Order: sequence, then structure tokens, then C-alpha cells
Amino acid sequence: MPLRQINFLRWCHLGLALGAALAAPFADSDSLVLSAVIPALMPVFFFTLPLDITMCWVKKNEPLGRENERRHRFLMAANCAALLILLLAWLPFFMRLLPR
Repeated sequence: MPLRQINFLRWCHLGLALGAALAAPFADSDSLVLSAVIPALMPVFFFTLPLDITMCWVKKNEPLGRENERRHRFLMAANCAALLILLLAWLPFFMRLLPR
């Protein structure tokens, strides 16, 4: 599937999620954005990525042909990969916040 078939909002969603994953190692810095804003956005990503996976699952089952099914399977895989990367990147930070 050509990547140009992914619409702009999905590119933004995936790009911001992966950008937040890249910022995870710097979450303990003195920067307000890295230590407060991006960690506060993580629940949003952990909610919207599975929601988009669910919507792709619904759209995949519409009778619009093989290309539609292949496109939505690719989008589901991309969202799952982004969610897994985000989870693995931010898990150490959030584990430090839990009481022992």
C-alpha cells in the first residue's frame, strides 16, 4: 500500500505518537514540555490509538473491495505498532511514578 493513501490526520496522529515516544528518555529533564506536557498527553494517545484500531476494524469489514480491506489492515498494523512503541518507551517513566 502506498503511504500517500494515508490521510493527513492519521499522519499527524502517528507522527505525534512516535514523536512522543522519542521524547520519553528525556521525560525527567527540567523542560516543562518534556516533563509535564508530553506525559499528560499519553492517556490521550493510549485512548485514541486503540479507538482508531477499532474504527479501522469496522471500516475494513465494509463491502468496498479488497483495496479497502488491505488499506485498513495496514492502518491497523501501523496503529498497533505505534501503540506498542509508545507503551514500551513510556513504561519506565510511569513505573517510577507508582508507589512502591
